[in-house]
Amino acid sequence: MPATAATEIVEAIQRQAASHLLTNYCFPSEIRARLVTRLSELLPEPLKKVFLLTTGSETVECAIKLCRTHGTKAGGRTKKVIVSFEKSFHGRTLGSQQAGGIPSLKEWIGNLDPGFVQIPFPDGFRTEDNTFDGFNRALRERNVEPQNVAGVILETYQGGSAAFAPVEYMQALRQWCTGRNALLVCDEVQAGFGRTGTLWGFEHYGIVPDLALFGKGMSSSLPIAAVAGRPDVMDLHPAGSMTSTHTGRPTTLSPRFHLCRWARCCATNGFHSRTARYPASGTTGISEMFKIDQVVLSNGLYNICFTNDHMLEISNGVTSTEQVAPLRTFTTSNSFELALSAAAQQISAIPDQNIPPGGSSGALNFNFGNLGSSAGSSLQVLATSSNQTLIPNQNLVIGGSGTNRTITVTPVAGQIGMSLITVSVTDGCGRTAVHSSPTCKVSASLARRRRKTVLSGGNTSYTANVIAANGFTNTVTLSLLSLPPNISASFNPPSINGPGSSTLNVTASNSISPGTYLLSLVATSGSLSSTSSVTLIVTSIVASPGTLVWIGTNNWSAPLNWTNLTSAGNGPPGPANDVVFTNLATRVTSNTVNNILDSDTTIASLTFNNTNSFHTTSINAGRTLTTGGLTVGTETDAGNTATIYDIITGSGGALVVSNAAANLIVRQGSLNSGSALRATLDLSGLGTFNANVAKIQIGSLGANPRPSGVLYLARTNLIVASGSAPAIQIGGQGGGSGNGGNGSFCFSDWRTKFLRTASVSRR
Repeated sequence: MPATAATEIVEAIQRQAASHLLTNYCFPSEIRARLVTRLSELLPEPLKKVFLLTTGSETVECAIKLCRTHGTKAGGRTKKVIVSFEKSFHGRTLGSQQAGGIPSLKEWIGNLDPGFVQIPFPDGFRTEDNTFDGFNRALRERNVEPQNVAGVILETYQGGSAAFAPVEYMQALRQWCTGRNALLVCDEVQAGFGRTGTLWGFEHYGIVPDLALFGKGMSSSLPIAAVAGRPDVMDLHPAGSMTSTHTGRPTTLSPRFHLCRWARCCATNGFHSRTARYPASGTTGISEMFKIDQVVLSNGLYNICFTNDHMLEISNGVTSTEQVAPLRTFTTSNSFELALSAAAQQISAIPDQNIPPGGSSGALNFNFGNLGSSAGSSLQVLATSSNQTLIPNQNLVIGGSGTNRTITVTPVAGQIGMSLITVSVTDGCGRTAVHSSPTCKVSASLARRRRKTVLSGGNTSYTANVIAANGFTNTVTLSLLSLPPNISASFNPPSINGPGSSTLNVTASNSISPGTYLLSLVATSGSLSSTSSVTLIVTSIVASPGTLVWIGTNNWSAPLNWTNLTSAGNGPPGPANDVVFTNLATRVTSNTVNNILDSDTTIASLTFNNTNSFHTTSINAGRTLTTGGLTVGTETDAGNTATIYDIITGSGGALVVSNAAANLIVRQGSLNSGSALRATLDLSGLGTFNANVAKIQIGSLGANPRPSGVLYLARTNLIVASGSAPAIQIGGQGGGSGNGGNGSFCFSDWRTKFLRTASVSRR
């Protein structure tokens, strides 16, 4: 560290110690507010809430707590798994070491929390497969259900080997976490504050995490750390419920010291400011135009003043900007050096824009002072976008001449979102930035772009972004102007303070007619109001006719969970589909749900023919599966020890078998001797089972001798068998040589009697 920088650190601590304010625990103070404000200004959306701590390990513990709190709120008590990576290091406290990926460091713990799971890091050499398929495969191998993941935490680069993940992998991980309501946590303790060539390590990947953790790079000497995150996540716990004894310690938080660190970090890596040397004489009467960082100073336009504590004030006679950065004097030459962060408002403001999809802002005017035609022509005007997917830099076109310029902004067709546009002016030699505009927020129109498709009986969500300017922080209440019949919706949260976002959750009832519906959104704050709209497309699209085989892990409504053996393509199933559960995507235990009926569904038939493994179907509360036939078992001998066991559960769900010409069959025969029950259908955890069929055959008939089977009935049952006698066959005659079968028709399972009512009849 240069001697001058070390001196500044010592002086900053001495000044704070002399003030006698040495600690303030969890109470607010101006010094803390200035620090977190500065940090939030440097961070991208939505990382706009900051919690100060003392060490990197504390930030990891805080992130674990927030992930599990958010997971429990979003998905219940089972959504608590923390996924991290092998070879990773996140600290030496109990939680942080369990999140770490070095087994030898955990030997002292003994009783490890099974909710922490490590998977291979996609470095390309220890783990050759660095595609995102490896992430999904690793979760399957560790029996982790995606819906149970509360958060994924990783070092932006692995400090032990300086290994980065592929950009495509990280972008896919960002989408995966968003789609499953899991938090993405970037541990920036080693990577943050310019240590990787960008201010934040995650910028290399073109993503923004839900939580970012900072430590060493914040001071490089004093004990300070921070968690930055989405406001809705950071506010999960009330004030005072997450504290640290020495957090917010003023001698550590001195803004002058930390802002100096950030300015110097930026100067070193070229992010937000530059450093330049100028003659030390004539500071009270500047006659030669010169540049200090991103501010143009010229005789008659600006005055500068260095205060007695090395503060720099820049004034144009109307407004003044105080730059919290030191003047560093060099005694070996007649020059001084300034390390500054950018002064705002030195370039004329560019209004925020809301551009329709496929549209353009047109030419937006701005200027940067009366410097004369020669000075203006020698300057270089640049524009950058924070969201390259929405607005690549090449879609920012600078026009005009001299110091009067224009910028035209054109979002990419088919994209929606928001981007911060920054305009800067350089001296043309790549040395010193002389101007930087206030960021211009550009968002694609929500009214024309945001549309979601949902099945009848399903649900979806939108993100509503509130864009505010000029320091607006008032409470904004979100509501819907009107709702079409059979659609319910609500905002979470229903109100926010200033700029931010809220989630609009929408549910379409089973009785809604397919079509396109317009939802009008209203944001109000006092006398101010703004409206927008989103489009909801309700559809009953199902797979092409044919046999659908289950290959997935979650909802029936997800098309890629199915494959069509007859006409190719995917799901979801409909009335023209025969649904089959085979040995694909099964589970090794019967108590693990591997498929969920999440909307009312009607299919042609349902068959389970998996052997020596389990399928467990959960029918969501209020949902009904209707099928024209139901078969558990195969008509071929699968070996004397082969069994078929399937479960349909859901205390609020219903299964309906409705086909007076079809049979309900539960049986598996064997060419060899053996008395084990080989085919089982367990409905004991299901709310309602209704069957209107020709015959019910439990462990009877079939292609092979010795058929066996058992049917555990649901809690409420109505069974009508209207075929020729005997309409209900339990055990008895087998196929082939006719050897007898073995069957059970149970009004409870072997543990608990669930049955409330049952009606069995033959018409």
